[in-house]
Amino acid sequence: LVTPVFYNGEVVAWAGGLTHVPETGATEAGGSSANIMSRFDEGIYWPCIRVGENWELNSNLERIVERGTRSPLWWLLDERAKAAGIRMIHDGVIELIEEFGADYYTKATYEYIEDTRQATKKKLATLLFPGKYQVVVRVDVPYGNKPVRYPVDYLGQVALEMTVTAKGEIILDFDGTSPPMKGAVNCSLPCLTGNVMSWAMQELLFDVKYNHGIFQVLATPSSLNVPDNTCVNPKDITIATSVFLPAF
Repeated sequence: LVTPVFYNGEVVAWAGGLTHVPETGATEAGGSSANIMSRFDEGIYWPCIRVGENWELNSNLERIVERGTRSPLWWLLDERAKAAGIRMIHDGVIELIEEFGADYYTKATYEYIEDTRQATKKKLATLLFPGKYQVVVRVDVPYGNKPVRYPVDYLGQVALEMTVTAKGEIILDFDGTSPPMKGAVNCSLPCLTGNVMSWAMQELLFDVKYNHGIFQVLATPSSLNVPDNTCVNPKDITIATSVFLPAF
């Protein structure tokens, strides 16, 4: 869920909340089935849509969840938790602006991000030895005797070379990764980027403030080389069905 934060008629910020849901009404129970072959098997799939107004959730959309999923309670509880969280963020931003002014808030926000960018580079330079690190993870898909759309056994791989510079810069190169596979083992480029961020925040940057400053270091065009039409960047995004990055 995301909502704009208005102050004197202008958008000064966005507040957002994200959770993982355990059930989506897919062809199989759960949120990530091994037999899903495309996004068309994944159950409820919405575009960006207004889910509420004036902090009231749209009950019609909740009926869709109730009738379209096997365990709607958790989904609906998550929605309420996210709505409550972004309301707290929204009100907190307004309070800050009213106390210090909109210009001060904007400058402080950019400074906050820049502080994280510098802290990220410093932390990477402190923890990691300069050099090149390589890993190849094999991905076996034993579908030959399964009741799936493509009953074929095959083996794929995710190849990764990580270059660490003396200045704390990281370059991730996925050259050598397999083409898209016919199974729930592909992810889109935004999904890959999210995995990189998630890996870094959990393994290296656990004491750094989380914001766009991390993205500016780890997920820029100069820090990521992801070949086109691989299983981590497929040309057909309808087969990008899972959060999948075993190389990390």
